[in-house]
Amino acid sequence: MAAKNARSKRKCKNKVAYERHTDAIKSVVSLKKNGKLGFKYNIYICPICNKYHIGHRPRKYTDL
Repeated sequence: MAAKNARSKRKCKNKVAYERHTDAIKSVVSLKKNGKLGFKYNIYICPICNKYHIGHRPRKYTDL
């Protein structure tokens, strides 16, 4: 279990963390405008650091 926690913390550490949801949205808008965000994104609260991260949208979601 300790190894899994260590891996999770490393994953979190390598991501940009935003204090507020609105800050993450502003970042997404900026990245899309500059062509640096080409995937379907997901803003989520990290269970490790309790801050917002931007990542790929889970595969279970489909576009309508």
